[in-house]
Amino acid sequence: MKEVEPDLLEMMKRHELAIMQLYEVFDATFANNKGLWQELAGDEQKHATWIERLSSNPAVEKWLLQNVLVKRNAIKLSIDYAESQAKKARDGTLTQMQALSTARDLENALIEKQFSRLNNSSSHDFNSIMEALSRETEKHRNRIIEAINAEKQ
Repeated sequence: MKEVEPDLLEMMKRHELAIMQLYEVFDATFANNKGLWQELAGDEQKHATWIERLSSNPAVEKWLLQNVLVKRNAIKLSIDYAESQAKKARDGTLTQMQALSTARDLENALIEKQFSRLNNSSSHDFNSIMEALSRETEKHRNRIIEAINAEKQ
């Protein structure tokens, strides 16, 4: 019997929530950059809500299944990485600079970055949400890089 693969949109939503939780741990753990972590966590929650909105459109999931370039395993690995980094932060084995570098790496490799290239969907809602996710990912990257540069000084 073939194992049923998890819903792709649900995995994308879980990915956003895992990153949100990571940023919340960073906010609680590191006194510097509190405003940054709070803002990023809030944005990740918003992203999860946007993705959830897409799940009400069956055509989007069908289109993703036929055209997706991102593998479910890649999303799962990214979720696992975010969770392992949150554990390190809670355990006190992650420095502020390592937290910033982790966030930068996650934003650079974020699954939604790959999805932003998929703008041929017949769903306007899908296209607009993916474009917004791409813009916000770029904004996150820039904010994190600014914080890294400030930390180095």
